[in-house]
Amino acid sequence: MELRILRYFLAVAKEENFTKAAMSLNVSQPALSRQIAQLEDELGQTLFVRSSHCIVLTDAGLLLKRRAEEMLSLEDKIRREFSNDGDEISGELAFGCGENMGMLELAEKLAECWSLPKNLRNSKGRIRKSLSEFTARLPTT
Repeated sequence: MELRILRYFLAVAKEENFTKAAMSLNVSQPALSRQIAQLEDELGQTLFVRSSHCIVLTDAGLLLKRRAEEMLSLEDKIRREFSNDGDEISGELAFGCGENMGMLELAEKLAECWSLPKNLRNSKGRIRKSLSEFTARLPTT
């Protein structure tokens, strides 16, 4: 199973029409139909209920749609994380805390960091500070 084929599948699911999906992908409609048929054979499942006017995802198609979106999102995340300057570590940083005063303090400190001068950010607007520098600014309890 290739990511390209999953993109084809998602386009068909979005357009609910093979011809429109083929146009949006710049591929021929017969080639797209063959790829989807091969995907259905590979999975052993019918992914679409086809009618003369539109197509609808089956339950298996709905499951594949969710998984394909997850996989393509992960591919995009991998590409972003590896498209840095080489020495710079990049990625997403998630914070969580309970609903108490610590939450307010954390939000204030994050707002301070977000307002750093532009030369401390990378091209995507992410902060270019090490985690130790950032956590040094957080309040201790």
